[in-house]
Amino acid sequence: MTSFAIVGCGALGGLYGAYLHQAGNPVHFLLHSDFTFVQRHGLKVESIWGDLHLNDIPTYNNSTDMPQVDVVCVCWKSTENHLLETVVKPLLHEHTIILFLQNGIGVEEETQAIFPKHRIAGGLAFLCSNKVGPGHIHHLDYGRVLIGAHSPGLDVHPIVELFKQAKIPCDYSDNLERARWQKLVWNIPYNGLCAILDLDTSILMADEECVQVQRDIMAEVCAAAKARGCDLGNSLIDKMINNTINMKPYMPSMQLDRQNERPMEITYMYERPLAMGKAAGVAMPLVHMLATQLRLLNNE
Repeated sequence: MTSFAIVGCGALGGLYGAYLHQAGNPVHFLLHSDFTFVQRHGLKVESIWGDLHLNDIPTYNNSTDMPQVDVVCVCWKSTENHLLETVVKPLLHEHTIILFLQNGIGVEEETQAIFPKHRIAGGLAFLCSNKVGPGHIHHLDYGRVLIGAHSPGLDVHPIVELFKQAKIPCDYSDNLERARWQKLVWNIPYNGLCAILDLDTSILMADEECVQVQRDIMAEVCAAAKARGCDLGNSLIDKMINNTINMKPYMPSMQLDRQNERPMEITYMYERPLAMGKAAGVAMPLVHMLATQLRLLNNE
């Protein structure tokens, strides 16, 4: 039986960890601010897939107290990645897979340098979910996960199947970098614009000129991806726009981080793509403008 550690039990990790646990997998939850609350009251998940209230789940507030596991799911915000080596190392045995369920691009390469003997994978969560209180996750819409290997020779199909068995929609990607660029086509405009303007997606989609700005930002991201050898196709921008029009009103994670005066995920969502685009000879002025404004809001 495959064991999991959920590092970061928020809107994403709490949801997927709960369903993996409900399906009978050994899942160990690393919590911080919610540790005492979840120990006493359990983890509550309101979801379009069906509500869960899990009591007596294995919870920890220090990874040194946790067992070594087969899959470490890194689900916290990438602003915490400076803690990776300290937190993740106690969870690893010789064959542990480290799976990043984070936004942005470039984290797998950096982590492979930290843990050169371990296998690294990445996952993209197409998800509308918020943490609305201590130990309380509200899953509003979507939820599909796309998982691909970073380390050569790693087969992630068994992990994909375990997610599916837990009733989490999950697919395999044979090109993780391409998948990450595809997710950035949505994340870069909507996280940035919603955070800067403090408006949810429904308001952005109601203004035609704003929608055109979104398209222009997406086109820059697609151009950088293509220059990197990841052609995302001609229909992706229309698909992203239409999906967002049909989405329930949603405040992306970066907007919530700004509202709650938390650090925003600028490094892997903006700085790494900009650097990759520049190295490939692609200018991204609109993305650069968003990054500059977000850094100012982030007090950087």
